Amino acid sequence: MKPLKLHMENFGPYENETIDFTELNKSSVFLISGNTGSGKTTIFDAITFALYGQGITDDRNPALLRSDFADFDSPTKVDLTFEHQGITYQISREPVQVLNKKRGTGQKEYGAKGKLDIFENGKKVDEITKLAKIGTKIDDILQLDRKQFVQIVLLPQGDFQEFLAASSDQKEKLLRNIFHTSLYRKWGDVLNDKLKQKVRDSTGWQDSIKQNLSAITWIDAPENIAYQNTESQIEALKQQQATSNKALKQLDAQVKQLNKKYDTKNQQLVAHQETNKQIDALETAKKRQAELQADKPKFDQLEKQLTDLSWAKDLKPKHDQFQQSQADVKQYQAEIQSVKEQLAGAASEQKGLTETQHKLDDQKDHQNQMSDETAVLAKQRESFEKRDQLKQQIAASKQHVSQLIYQVSDNKEQSKKLSDELAKLEKELNNQSNLTEQLSSANQKSQTVNNFAEKITALIASDQKNHQLKSKIASDTDSLKDATSKRQKCQDEADNLNNIRIQNEISKLVEQLKPGTPCPVCGGTDHPAPAHLSPEKNVTDAQLKTANSMLNKAITSESTYKSEVQTNQKRLDEQVKAYDQQFKKLIADIEADLKLQSVSSDLNEVAKQLNAIQEDNNKTINGINSQIAHLKAQSKKKVSVQNGLSKLSDQLESLNQSLSDASGDLSAKTGALNELERGLPSEFTNLEALDNHLAELKNAIDVYTKNVKQNNEALSNVKTHIGSLKGKQQSLASELDKSEESVNKFQLEITDAVRDKFGDEDWRPFEILLQSLDNIQDLQHQLDDYNDSIKQVVNDVDHFKKEIGDKQKVDLEKEQAVVNDLSNQLDELRKKYSHEHEQFAVNKNTLENIVKNYKKVKTQAEEINQLQQLVDSINGKGANKLGLERYVLRAELAEILQVANQHLKKLSSGRYLLRLHKEPGSYQKNTGLEIDVFDGDVGENRNVHTLSGGESFIVALSLALALGEVIQNEAGGISIDTLFVDEGFGTLDQDSLSTAMAALESIESNDRTIGIISHVQMLQQSIPCQLRVKAVGQGKSHAKVLNVG
Repeated sequence: MKPLKLHMENFGPYENETIDFTELNKSSVFLISGNTGSGKTTIFDAITFALYGQGITDDRNPALLRSDFADFDSPTKVDLTFEHQGITYQISREPVQVLNKKRGTGQKEYGAKGKLDIFENGKKVDEITKLAKIGTKIDDILQLDRKQFVQIVLLPQGDFQEFLAASSDQKEKLLRNIFHTSLYRKWGDVLNDKLKQKVRDSTGWQDSIKQNLSAITWIDAPENIAYQNTESQIEALKQQQATSNKALKQLDAQVKQLNKKYDTKNQQLVAHQETNKQIDALETAKKRQAELQADKPKFDQLEKQLTDLSWAKDLKPKHDQFQQSQADVKQYQAEIQSVKEQLAGAASEQKGLTETQHKLDDQKDHQNQMSDETAVLAKQRESFEKRDQLKQQIAASKQHVSQLIYQVSDNKEQSKKLSDELAKLEKELNNQSNLTEQLSSANQKSQTVNNFAEKITALIASDQKNHQLKSKIASDTDSLKDATSKRQKCQDEADNLNNIRIQNEISKLVEQLKPGTPCPVCGGTDHPAPAHLSPEKNVTDAQLKTANSMLNKAITSESTYKSEVQTNQKRLDEQVKAYDQQFKKLIADIEADLKLQSVSSDLNEVAKQLNAIQEDNNKTINGINSQIAHLKAQSKKKVSVQNGLSKLSDQLESLNQSLSDASGDLSAKTGALNELERGLPSEFTNLEALDNHLAELKNAIDVYTKNVKQNNEALSNVKTHIGSLKGKQQSLASELDKSEESVNKFQLEITDAVRDKFGDEDWRPFEILLQSLDNIQDLQHQLDDYNDSIKQVVNDVDHFKKEIGDKQKVDLEKEQAVVNDLSNQLDELRKKYSHEHEQFAVNKNTLENIVKNYKKVKTQAEEINQLQQLVDSINGKGANKLGLERYVLRAELAEILQVANQHLKKLSSGRYLLRLHKEPGSYQKNTGLEIDVFDGDVGENRNVHTLSGGESFIVALSLALALGEVIQNEAGGISIDTLFVDEGFGTLDQDSLSTAMAALESIESNDRTIGIISHVQMLQQSIPCQLRVKAVGQGKSHAKVLNVG
């Protein structure tokens, strides 16, 4: 993938910028330079946005990259033309943004838009406008998602320099994000959680076993049963259960035998109890039979009373009809009397209504006169209405003319005020020209101060690093002293052991010396004074080897610290020198550019001076901006005033014409009113008086008409009512005759029945019986109960005599005592069986739970052991301290180092190679991903901390290039022809920077093009092909392709 052209509109600091990468791709290395914050990295943001619709990081929202200076008529847009595998692509995108409406006023939010055009051999072959399809197509073309693209194309050089010196833990965090290996760590977490769960389960089962064993009721168990192991206790419990089961079976047989004997005795007792009960019941039945026979005369009298009541009950319906007929007679007589009284009242009412009718007939002529008068006045009413309307119209016209006169006067007064205000605004706006020049000068000064502030920030950071390096040198110096002391101690220990070993050897040689034999030291055969040394402790070869090994390690450690101290001291001296040079140049530039005579030699004081200058300058800018904003508002106000004057002039012309028309209309309406009033009657001054008189006439006519109608209706109703009453009178007389006949008939029939029953015509006995009819049912029940009791007692006596026969009463106390004794024995035996059975059942369930959980614990123990080994292996708890994720990342890092060595070999002229450290570290955090640098000049590995700035740069650059290539290969071998290296140069001294430049220039141009993003001045002098970004004020920047060489 090779970018050809990038166009940005209102994107970041770029208002309308086009970058032609074909001019930059002519060189293998080009520089994107500019001050911090000028917008260098924004160029890569634009490329990433064009391809993926997002910035280079998740927190760089494309909507926030819209220029602050863009107004609502200026959309944000990015166009990118790039080439990939011989095909040219043109992609255009716009983010979500708020712009002016295309129709009407106000703003609205427009959604994101995009378009992708595809060209082959200069001919357009496809066009895609849907965002989702554009995203899918870009993924298909590049075979990279946004994060992979940024990782490959934008290389953060500074991050890779930190990566070199980072621990394995820190490297793991970075590589995890690149190669997405967090899944392996999650596997370890999942397995660890599973292991914990299994341990919790096993612990729970063991606790359950302990609780169950403590709940066992032991029978004849050993005293130390609680201290025996689980298997022994389980076996003892099984034996106890077998013994208990056998005892339970024996108890069950005893219960059954005793229960059988109890049943026999109890049945015999029940039979004798039943016989005694039957003998007692027979005696009771005989007594009851005698009592019932004594009550027979009483119930015979009750039976006769029931017969008389039945006769009265049969005659009662006729008596009820007789009483009803008597009531009907009385009712009809009362109704006939009421009808006679109503007829008299109706006749009187009819007479009064007839007299009223005659009076109304006498008023008829007067009513006709009022109707004629009403018709005449109703016709004249229209003229009165027209007169009143004209008066209202004239009053309205007069008011309208007055309003027009006032509006004309007010219009002239407003016009005078606006004319005065317009003259004042024109005078004020004549002073605007100088403010623009003042603002431009102040903005330029602000940019200059910002540039100096950035350089001060860089110097402060450099000074802090120098202090850090001093601290490290001091720490390494202390460590060197400790290492020297330790080396001396190891040297003394080794020398001491060697001396002891030599003394021991000398003692052995002295013992072996014999006269005449040559000395192994001097060769003489005479031994005048052999040394007699006191024997020391024996020193073994292993002790000497260990002491010498410790001495070698101490020497190596001392040498390493000494090398690091010397290297870092040299590096510090160079950095301090560079710092002093940069500080002096900065002071000179500040004095020259800001025209200051005395600038402090303290960096922090310089920063405070610049802050004060910037604050004053900002106040100046804010003041000028406020004045410009005020003048812009006044300019708009001037246009508004001019429009107001023009509008008032048009209004005045319209008002004068309206006043002339209104005055003519008022004169015409006044003449018409005078003419109309001459023809109206004089007795009515206005329409209201006429309407009042008409209302009085209409009310009188309506009252008369209503009275006539009401009187006629009342007279008709009275006549109808009289006819109805006479008919009702005849009907009631007929019904009265019928009711009197019924009374006579029922009276005769009842009298005959009473005479037949009692022998005379007196109704009183009959009426007494009628009063007692409600007791018939109760009396009948008493008689039926008596007869039923007689039958039942006879049956009971016969039954008991038959059942008893010749049996006699039995004494039950002795038999009951025997049965009670057997029952008590049976209860005791059953309680014993129940208790022992319950105990057996509880122990049985407990034993089953113990055996089940014991099997689970044994099975789980093996699984836990296996899972523990797996978890330890995955999480790096083994001897090699290498977890699964780090093992995978070690393989990825090995591949990266293999590719990096190809670049490093070229960049270092074959001197350096990167190797993975083989031995495990002291801790897991520094094991597995540690990197050594093999130095071919000395033939051994070096610690990455001993590399100089330039050496660290070329190693980090090799790593960065290698990582990009590895990710490309894993993404399907796609081709990225242009890379960007972001920063990482600001901390290099002059020598290191020269080394870094030589490394960059050694990259072949036909391989790929590398763009360096940096603000370092030396790079601008060293790299001829440049894209220089420069801030031009008001938040805007401009990019220009330069060829310095």
